[in-house]
Amino acid sequence: MSKAQRQIISRIPQKGMTREQWGFVVGTELMKSWMDTLSEEERGAVPRDPGGLLIIDKVAAPLLIKLDNIILKQAETLGWRMGLSLLVQFRFSQWDHDPQGPEKHGKFGRAVELSAKRLQRRKGYLIPIEDPDQWVVKKETVQELQLVLERLRASFALRRSTPAPTEAHELFSLTVCESPQLFPHLAANLDRWQAFHKNNPEELVPLITSNRPKPATLYDSFLSWYTGWDVESLRQAISRLGSAKL
Repeated sequence: MSKAQRQIISRIPQKGMTREQWGFVVGTELMKSWMDTLSEEERGAVPRDPGGLLIIDKVAAPLLIKLDNIILKQAETLGWRMGLSLLVQFRFSQWDHDPQGPEKHGKFGRAVELSAKRLQRRKGYLIPIEDPDQWVVKKETVQELQLVLERLRASFALRRSTPAPTEAHELFSLTVCESPQLFPHLAANLDRWQAFHKNNPEELVPLITSNRPKPATLYDSFLSWYTGWDVESLRQAISRLGSAKL
């Protein structure tokens, strides 16, 4: 069985970056994923200049095939944004001369189509839960949510009143924005959390007013909303990823 790939889309903030920044981050994450698929011997065979920079046009064909497979797989979630990377653009240009190139261009186009359907949450097109780091991401994000909920609860306790949903949502965002270093996962995905709160206005307040808030429940609801998975299937999928890391 092939090793599950880290999903680039989960590691990139969806707003606030220029085209050039997108291309750089996609290329950097792509390189990490590519190197992860290579054996130690293969990594040692990757040609580099005296400064250690990759000489991409000298890389052996079998290694480039592995890179192409990652590009095509990642495009199923990241879509057209894969093409912002200079590394991906170089491979596109090489596909024009590769006997298998037309097929690869076709696969890329179908992958972009699949990505768009997933992002639109069309019926039958779920965002996959297969990133091997997803279990760790959930654990760390739940810890961040625990702290945010504690701060929100303390703030509204001083007022001795139940907050309106809009007040809770605004303070949630403000808390994350004021200390992004404490909430790296929430800060990187804040626009998604804001959209989640807008579409699920009643989710947050009960957790703030509860004596025993359950941040994991909030995270599961958020990820269910974003991916289209039902909560129980989502929990089981992430649990399997956690078991695989042990």
